[in-house]
Amino acid sequence: MQIWNINDFGAKPKWQCRNLSNDELDLKIPIWDTDMEWLSRTNAYSLVTCTAYCDVREYDTRGPRKPVTSTKVFGTREGKDGFQLKEFFLSKILQSQLNEHHIYVVTQEGHPIILDRR
Repeated sequence: MQIWNINDFGAKPKWQCRNLSNDELDLKIPIWDTDMEWLSRTNAYSLVTCTAYCDVREYDTRGPRKPVTSTKVFGTREGKDGFQLKEFFLSKILQSQLNEHHIYVVTQEGHPIILDRR
């Protein structure tokens, strides 16, 4: 993911995230971002993304390029995720207008999920 200033033609990206570390088998972790939301009520530098692999990741553009937090929304104790089991994926994410710590995530079927960032 990259953040660009569209007013600077030909410039480099202002910020870009790094790839995640490889898993225990030294394989690349697939990333398929479906939506992104700026957490403007908290601060102007935080953003949160949701993926088709049921991950919610929060980034701080001032600090390191790796996610600050990463949460698996659907998962089992055996390590299989909901994407593999029921073919769920997260399609929309937005910050609550009532509580700055809550994030709403919606699956492709329209099922809402409330996450607390604390």
